[in-house]
Amino acid sequence: MKLMLFAFGVLVACCSSVSATCSLQLQDPVPIVVKHFGSKSAIIKKSINSVTLDLNETMTFHCPTGLCMQNRNYNNDLTKINAITAEFKCTNEGINIDGHTIDSNAYDTYIRCCSDYSQTIYESNSSLPGCDSDAMSLLIGYSVQDLQDVKLLGLCYELGASRVRFVSFLAYAPSNLLLESRIEHELSALNFDTNIGNLIKYFRYPSEDQFQQLLRENQKQLGDLFNPQLFEYNSLLQDEKQSKELASYKDMLSIVWLKQLRVGNWMHFINALRASSDAGAERYDVRLGVSGVAAMPSSPNCNNTAMLQLKSSDDLSLQIPAQIWAHVRTLEPTGEPSDEFVVVAHNSPYANIAELSSFCVDMCNEIPWLRNSLFGQLHLLPMYGVVHCCRIDQLDKLTDFPVSHLPPPPPPLPLTTTTTERTAPPLLLL
Repeated sequence: MKLMLFAFGVLVACCSSVSATCSLQLQDPVPIVVKHFGSKSAIIKKSINSVTLDLNETMTFHCPTGLCMQNRNYNNDLTKINAITAEFKCTNEGINIDGHTIDSNAYDTYIRCCSDYSQTIYESNSSLPGCDSDAMSLLIGYSVQDLQDVKLLGLCYELGASRVRFVSFLAYAPSNLLLESRIEHELSALNFDTNIGNLIKYFRYPSEDQFQQLLRENQKQLGDLFNPQLFEYNSLLQDEKQSKELASYKDMLSIVWLKQLRVGNWMHFINALRASSDAGAERYDVRLGVSGVAAMPSSPNCNNTAMLQLKSSDDLSLQIPAQIWAHVRTLEPTGEPSDEFVVVAHNSPYANIAELSSFCVDMCNEIPWLRNSLFGQLHLLPMYGVVHCCRIDQLDKLTDFPVSHLPPPPPPLPLTTTTTERTAPPLLLL
């Protein structure tokens, strides 16, 4: 009898331990995962395929297109949850949402977004500094119910020309973003005031395929010296994690790159920026934009130049920027030159070396996290793309830069009033 009671006790213990966990499998499109740790909440950015919740443990899932779930061991039916954000709680009865058990079989429950999605574009009533009144200040991000808005990217956007003037972001958000933390940066002053929706549905942004078609067409206006193999079409955002998170906006953010620059010194700069941020020492407000139109000799036998603009027979055209720039500002200034500077990358293989050397007084060596990187060693070598670090007051040759970020001019020198005693001219003695 005692043996039977002991066995029954073991059986109850086993069953209790089994029922005390809930197994959740994440499927594509994967929802945004938010985990509460006591008084803190964090967006889990690490790629996870499955989650096991202990008894009474909770986890929040968010998806703009709605959340769908199914249990393949139970009925395999797809259930749509009537919310874009839901907190899942593991109970003895199964998975619970808002006090209701939605899945009594707590094993092999599959969760995903009901359909593909991209982060939403909003307009802010407050403007990005330097974004003129004829342009829109936009935000790409998402809101999680009862938590702080997540702002991934700011854009100064010119609707009439359907082009991005510049983008702004925090470099870089922590691996797991604490939603209660308040890191004051440029996008903090902007809000999700008006839902714009998906601009890609209404405006034409050239794709990689269209760019390749442009290169295949004979660009006669550029002459015989033009070499299409030197260029490629890619996003302005080159950090791997950031570009993956905003992949659905790649065409909207893409520009024509000098290939050796993008894979060379620009990538070296982005890697150094990421390394400095990941080390935890610094956070930076970063703006990215382009300037001017690159030019090239139009003929081997004359001094004329041609603007590097690719044209197609169906009126599609793409300009090749003369420069690509990154305005970097630390959130914790120390009074050093590294507090604020502009990285200027020269995007043309036809650039004159003499002109490049006089662009600005290079200060890359004054920025420790750049000086001690691969970028610091190679940034002036043409085979990797020439890149300068310029002081904010040495940008006379950089067009289309948001001038409101330039420091105010020094006050005029005070006028000093001097009193001079007027005397008669000396007498000439003859």
